[in-house]
Amino acid sequence: LDSNFQTLFDCHEEAFANPATKQTITMPPAPVKIERISGDRTRQNTFHKRKLGLIKKAIELTVLCDCDIAIIMRSGPTIMCPEGKMSAYSNKDLDAMIAEYMTEPPQEHYTNAEYARLSKSDASFAPAAQHYGAPAMAMFGGAQFIPPMPPMPPMPAMPVQAKQESKQ
Repeated sequence: LDSNFQTLFDCHEEAFANPATKQTITMPPAPVKIERISGDRTRQNTFHKRKLGLIKKAIELTVLCDCDIAIIMRSGPTIMCPEGKMSAYSNKDLDAMIAEYMTEPPQEHYTNAEYARLSKSDASFAPAAQHYGAPAMAMFGGAQFIPPMPPMPPMPAMPVQAKQESKQ
């Protein structure tokens, strides 16, 4: 049984090996379903990892785009902390940003309801829907519809130049 398994493994590994670089090609991770994680420990680990990823992206955005960002988060309840743990990130004074938020309402406010609109699968749908109209897009299958390329304008005719024969 072990030799059969090893042979099968070797064949499988050769099928995905890149001979030029001697590296094994791996499949990308499967997309994550966005739904509540049932296990407490798994949910807390995911929250911690994604929280750090969110803060990293916020820092990158503030540096690249010279913008101000404030993030306030509360973790879900755990055995050790039944009310959840508050975390915050801001690139400038958090109290000043909260005061500014309270006096000047935001021009854009996002909730979980916008998830489908903001997800990558629907991002390609928005420009085409704006150009062709949402009813037409629905008729052609929504996000899977790739609009046809506009016809190319005719190429201008090139003048034909007579070949000059040189007599020697």
